[in-house]
Formats: sequence, structure tokens, C-alpha cells
Amino acid sequence: MLFVLEATAGGTRRHLFEILSRLPMETFEPIVACAIGRDRSFAEDIREFRCKGIPVHVLPMVRPPSPYHDMMACWSLRRLVRRLDCNVIHLHSAKAGLLGRIAALGCDVPVIYSPHAFPFLQRGPIGWFADVAERVLAPRTDILLAVADAEGRLAIEKRLIDSTKLRVLPNAVDVASELERAGRLEPIRAPNDNRCFVFLGELRQQKAPMLFLEAASLALKRQPSMRFVLPARGPLLRKAREFVNDRFIQERISFVDAAESLKECQRGMDVGVLSSDYEGLPYAMLDALARQRPVLGSDIGVFRDTLGHLDERLLFRRGDATDLADKLELWSKLPTSELAQVGATGRSLVEQHHSPKQWIDQLCRIYRGAAGRT
Repeated sequence: MLFVLEATAGGTRRHLFEILSRLPMETFEPIVACAIGRDRSFAEDIREFRCKGIPVHVLPMVRPPSPYHDMMACWSLRRLVRRLDCNVIHLHSAKAGLLGRIAALGCDVPVIYSPHAFPFLQRGPIGWFADVAERVLAPRTDILLAVADAEGRLAIEKRLIDSTKLRVLPNAVDVASELERAGRLEPIRAPNDNRCFVFLGELRQQKAPMLFLEAASLALKRQPSMRFVLPARGPLLRKAREFVNDRFIQERISFVDAAESLKECQRGMDVGVLSSDYEGLPYAMLDALARQRPVLGSDIGVFRDTLGHLDERLLFRRGDATDLADKLELWSKLPTSELAQVGATGRSLVEQHHSPKQWIDQLCRIYRGAAGRT
């Protein structure tokens, strides 16, 4: 099996790591083709893969459109596919999905594509180009493996895949391991006692961190005791710091600067926040729920399917800073017992519907089914 990814950061990186750490090696022979330009720390994962006997091939893939790099990566990947004679190719995220399906044209090998949030959901020219590319390459997708029901529904609505080729397999989280990594969970703070809201994601456009900061600024005018924490990671970090400094709210909004900044942010969290414009199924949300913490999310499909079932008050209108500020104020005033109840229900949801064992068993069945068509 050949796994291809350019997005060697965030949830896609973790998704691959989860697969390779749980895949039964006596049945499958994984090979990885990846880029290393997005996050240099991925080199540590590469060393770990190779120590486990998993071959790794580094390709010149880059995130932004680049005719030269894209052509070279596609050519290298096609040569690799032909040389390895793989039974199945699993492409992860947008760039690998684009280049991998082009490289696989004319090759008699099943292609599984996991978008991890469709790229056409981006605004502007890149989103338009991604929409065209997805439609053109859809016939070369043998299985579209969505990480959430909402992602699968979108693929059907956009007519990107026939329902017979769609599989939905939500991301999984080991609750026991997550609680162990979290260490001793601090009690949720009482109302008016510096209740802490944590932004659960890198500071990049998709995650809408500036909306979060605008809402935090509005909420602090009504409820000055609240605290807000963000990881010091992502291309919008400088802009976010300037926003906070310009409004003189540095005492209430802080940035955690650490290699594992998102994990560090979550240590003192009372409530998580995901203000994303679009998502696949973020591990950050599942991790927070596993830690028995409520999570506020924009009313996009994946959050309606999860957070909406826990408590409708966890949802706010996407792109609406005032509505998010209202929800921040609401959850800052609720009694600790109510937050604990929502947190316990969230942990139960993760345990029941996002079990790693069930996830890898189903994934192996999908791989075997795909390979059986060769």
C-alpha cells in the first residue's frame, strides 16, 4: 500500500501516524510518499517510520500551486507507482489528492482519496480551481473515504462521487491515552473566576482566528474576568498579536509559544473554541471532548453533527463575531456542574463513536475491499 501526503502538519499528519501505528504489518506492507517542506519536524516521524521498516520516499510536493514543482512531483510519483506495483494508493488531503490522481491515470491500481476537508471550500481563486480539479479528477477516484458524515454528504451533493464509491470513517481518538497525555485534569473554573476559553487550532485562515479574537474582545467588555488562550503557531500569528496589542487586552488574551503549543493550551482549558470556516473532522475537537471539556463551534456541518447533538448552545453562526461573543458570555456564566455534564456527555460520545479499534478494523476492511478489485 502506498500512502501519499503533502500536508505533513496538523490533523492529516496525525491521521497518517494513527494508520501506520495501528495497521497490522503482518497483513499490509505500507510505503509512504511525502513532502517535508511544510513542517521540518516531520523528519522525526520519517525516522520513526523507517525504524519500523516502513519505506519512505520524499517527493518535491509543495502546498501552493507551482507548475514546476507540481510537474516534478507528479512525474516522480508516477514513476514510483509504476515501480512499486502497489495494490492500493491512499491519497491524503488536497495536494496529494490532485497530484496522486493525475499520476495514477492509466495505472491499473485502485485509488482511495481522503480530502480531510475539500479544498474548494476555500474562498477565492484557489477554491475555484480546486472545485474544477475535483470534478475533472473524480472519475479517477475509486473510493472517496470521508472522515465525517458531513464531508460525505457534501461529496454527494456536489456530485463528486457516486454513492457506491463513498465510504465514511470518522477519525478516532484513544480516550485513555488522551487523558494520560493531558495529565491531571484541573477542575473547571467557577463563573467569574477567570474561566478560560482556548482556540483549538493553528492561526490560519481556515480556522478564522481573527473572528475568535474579535469575539473575545467584544465578550471582555461584558465579562472582564474571562481569559483567552491561543497557540503561537500559524501564518496569522503576527496579525493576531497586533490585534491584541492594539486593543490593550494583553492581560486577558495570551499566546502559548511551545513546540506542542496546542497541547499546552489545553492544559488549563475550561471551554474549547473552533471558529473554522470549514473542516473535515478536527482531532482537536475530539481531544477536547475526550478531556471532558465543552467545545464551541461554528455551525458548519461537521460541528452540527457532533456538538449540536451535545448541546445546541455550543453552536454559533459561522463568521458572526457577535454571536460567538454571546456564546462566550453564556458559557462563562454557566455553573460548573452544567459544563461538567456536557463534558461527560462529550467524552461518552467519543468513546462510543470514535473508538480506535473499530476505526482500524473498518479501515482494514476498506483496504482489503479495494485491493480485491485489482
